[in-house]
Amino acid sequence: SVHLSCPVSAITRDGSTWSLATSLGAIAADEIVLATPARLTARLLESLAPEQAAELANLDYASAAMVTLAVSKNSLGVPLDASGFLVAQTDPLPTLTACSWASAKWAHLDDPEVAILRVSAGKHGDTHALELDDPSLVQALVLDLATTMGIDAPPLEWRVTRWIDALPQYRPGHPARVAAWREGVNAEAPGIHLAGAAYDGLGLPACIRQGRQAAAAIA
Repeated sequence: SVHLSCPVSAITRDGSTWSLATSLGAIAADEIVLATPARLTARLLESLAPEQAAELANLDYASAAMVTLAVSKNSLGVPLDASGFLVAQTDPLPTLTACSWASAKWAHLDDPEVAILRVSAGKHGDTHALELDDPSLVQALVLDLATTMGIDAPPLEWRVTRWIDALPQYRPGHPARVAAWREGVNAEAPGIHLAGAAYDGLGLPACIRQGRQAAAAIA
């Protein structure tokens, strides 16, 4: 069965099975896949695998804003002949970190008059962009797009989505740490599996792959 909006507050061992304390009561499970952010996973593992939980709790995260813009193609100063671009952290642009040319990437978004751009702002250690309200954030990004793409008109439509503490920050040696976390959890709490953006890639394909691997492991 599938339970939505059902928070899990604790995991304990109950004989040969696991018991999950949830808002609907206790749920028994033979095996568990924890696909939650690292800090939430750490809380659930605190009494089961304390060493691994402490390390997971220290995994740093960044916040970001994703702004979808609909702009007139006549306002563009460059052809949309690629998939977009990234902005180096050393670049002096104040707000923009990446721009994906959705119209060029996806045929169903292509339109002869309107281009769809997905623009990112925010990076680790810099909360300037996230502190702006939505209209101010859009205005700042359009100014950066004027510099990078020569856009000379305001967007026709826009939408802002904010992802707070959503992007895990991988440090050198991350794959080795992930292997050690999984090994330690398997030793201390066999039957509990780790998957998600904190481990083997934070993009959608990587997370889907991890989910399938975890499902195969418990099948």
